[in-house]
Amino acid sequence: MLGGPPPGIDLDPDPAFGGFWGAGMAAYYLDYPGANIGMGLSVHANGAGWYLMAAHERTDSYLDAAVIRVRPNGLQDGVWLVPTPMTVINDATYDPVGRKFYFVGRAKPPSLPSTDFAVTCVDIDSPPEPGPCAGFGVNGTVLISFNLGGAGNDVATRVVVRRNIGLIVAGTAELTDHREVIAVAALYRATGALVSSFGTGGRYTHFIDNGASNKFVKVHAMALSNDPDAQARIYIAGDYSANAALTDYDGYVLALNALAGTPDASFDGNGIRPVALNLGDCGQGVCKDSVTAIAVLATGRLALAGWSGDNDEWRLMMGRLRRDGSLDDRFSGGGLTAYDAGDFRPRAIAERPNTRDLVVAGDVRGFDPPITFQLVAQFEGDSIRLHTSNYARFRANTPALEYSSVAGLLVDADSTLVVGSRRWSATDWDATLFRTLTNDTIFSDHFGGATSD
Repeated sequence: MLGGPPPGIDLDPDPAFGGFWGAGMAAYYLDYPGANIGMGLSVHANGAGWYLMAAHERTDSYLDAAVIRVRPNGLQDGVWLVPTPMTVINDATYDPVGRKFYFVGRAKPPSLPSTDFAVTCVDIDSPPEPGPCAGFGVNGTVLISFNLGGAGNDVATRVVVRRNIGLIVAGTAELTDHREVIAVAALYRATGALVSSFGTGGRYTHFIDNGASNKFVKVHAMALSNDPDAQARIYIAGDYSANAALTDYDGYVLALNALAGTPDASFDGNGIRPVALNLGDCGQGVCKDSVTAIAVLATGRLALAGWSGDNDEWRLMMGRLRRDGSLDDRFSGGGLTAYDAGDFRPRAIAERPNTRDLVVAGDVRGFDPPITFQLVAQFEGDSIRLHTSNYARFRANTPALEYSSVAGLLVDADSTLVVGSRRWSATDWDATLFRTLTNDTIFSDHFGGATSD
């Protein structure tokens, strides 16, 4: 665990969940004919268990959108596969109102070398059997091009459901000079048609000008604010190159009006805030900061997690922003700080509703043996003081290849559920869930974690 947490709230693996890999751990094998690659994307409660959303690689190198229903004990209780034209699926979300599942990534239009945003809708209630959502695009999939030039590579990486609009999809689009921009699109959930009042004809692009002739931008996280509709915001976070050599990069948070699809000028003056601790060797031109996870808190403030460092050393970065984009100095005395957690890469962050603690999940690399496993840590809400942590180590066919990665997080008052993937071999990946229980009436046990050994 991260440095051995002090007594406090405990994160114990759920002994009634999973079991084959160890307490609290379950793996799901999407080993359907000819292909055995399955990647976990997100997890959502369904009242009597969970829906795990994943991607399955077919023999034709395209992907199926997969929905796995999971029982409270972690056992699989049904799998639905829907073919897509996508070559990459990056994220997925569930709309409980319409009971629809939306997957986003990229697809290559016929006879074109470029890629477009791709959104596939899955309806598991569709008669006579689950399949693509009727009336949504073509065969349940919508392709969105931003037509900015260059090689035309547009890639969707995140999706959220906006209650009174439909879907908000974010990613990157390529410019003629091979610079990238943040790209956002709004779609109606029923048809997948673009919402014309959002941005320009349903699309918005944001260029971060750093004066460099080359440029990359990444979108790692997206969240919706909890404001009333007229004031609702979309927060988008990631990193961008900060020099022409592409050796430095900074983190950012962008705030858009969720209805209009335009920057919210009340957020740091122009809608976007750089986020960097600059803990790397900046004098040598290797200084890297990235925001990889964000969450809107009950107070309306924005919590963030990422990393800061260089090629040799990384440190967990956490922070909190006020609604105007300024650093909230009530968080850890300055609003942005670092924690020495080894080679820990956060992938998701959430607020525990009963304690307001911050729960962070991500990938951590061990050194002996050099494997990567999934870790979840719980921090005091107003600081980066660690309360407790635990980890899931999924075995591989070859121990030297042992690798598992976090994709998302679901936190409630009683438990934490981490979704991800594990590598069994070079050609076999499986979707995973790791569940821990919250117990704030006992001292945490400081020893061990959820391990299959």
